[in-house]
Amino acid sequence: MVNLAAPKTLEFIEFILEQKTFTQYRAKKELGLSMALVNQVTRYLLARNLITRQKSERQYALRDAAGLITSISLFRNMQDIQLLEVGASLEKEEAMKLFSPDTVFCLDTALANYTNWWRSNRVCAYIDPINLEGLQIRFAFSPGDTTLADQRRRTPVQKTLGARHCQTLKNSTPKN
Repeated sequence: MVNLAAPKTLEFIEFILEQKTFTQYRAKKELGLSMALVNQVTRYLLARNLITRQKSERQYALRDAAGLITSISLFRNMQDIQLLEVGASLEKEEAMKLFSPDTVFCLDTALANYTNWWRSNRVCAYIDPINLEGLQIRFAFSPGDTTLADQRRRTPVQKTLGARHCQTLKNSTPKN
């Protein structure tokens, strides 16, 4: 069974998102992963049309960056890293302006920035616990239940994958 949220698998997914095309051997060599893991994840992603096999039998290409990133969430329990959940009467766009400019938005919020098929009034972002108190104070002046602010602590893999996957989505997923 493939677990897309496992650290080594996430490292391989990050590699795919950065490289766009890859061979299993190159991924194994550059990342120091076992060929069994690389092959198992590659077959899993092929079966779900997230990557495609190129004309060269050994070459693969990223097909659906947004789908790949979304698939990871199916294997993660985000409640474990949730720091804060706040109801606010702000519109989603107004609530997003309360975050610092270097905020990495995730989940619903990240997807909504790149596609028109998903819309929610929830704002999800990775934040440092140090900034939590200031954010709570900003949202305290707009109590209500229209927008749900859902901030999460970043782990080392999420810091890297979060920032890079946003760039990948900007480059590979046109807004409809």
